[in-house]
Amino acid sequence: MGPLLFSILTNVLLLTSGSAQALCVSASRAHLRSRPSTKSTITLSVGKYTPLLEVEKRGSWYKVKDVDGVTHWVYSRLVTRRIQCLIVKVSEANIRSGPSHRAPLARYPIANRYFAFKKLDSNEAWLRVQAPSGKGGPLWVHENLVWQAFKVQTIGF
Repeated sequence: MGPLLFSILTNVLLLTSGSAQALCVSASRAHLRSRPSTKSTITLSVGKYTPLLEVEKRGSWYKVKDVDGVTHWVYSRLVTRRIQCLIVKVSEANIRSGPSHRAPLARYPIANRYFAFKKLDSNEAWLRVQAPSGKGGPLWVHENLVWQAFKVQTIGF
């Protein structure tokens, strides 16, 4: 084994790793806070299906990042890992009745920035979604228009 390969293998064995989990607001409303306490300042109030990225867990609280990368704390009973959700990241997203730019617009054709959806399915770059109200028939949005919190595995030296 050459010195370069040995060095690479040694570095791989010394890697530290961490992970961030995708969370979804399951309550109708969640107050995100500056610290892990109900007595701390509310930094943001969000609605059902808002995606968050878990950074840390402390007791019954998650430290999370939102779509804008801002850090908050949320009480664990207000979120779940069992639902995949997403949020509009552009000023306005066209909502379609099918998975194509040529599909007619849905009954509620525009979703504004920060509107959250539950992800139901996907078809290539199109995501079939459900609004928090559960109304609106088949709804499709292109993946480039939304942000989804994904499980992230980080590796560092």
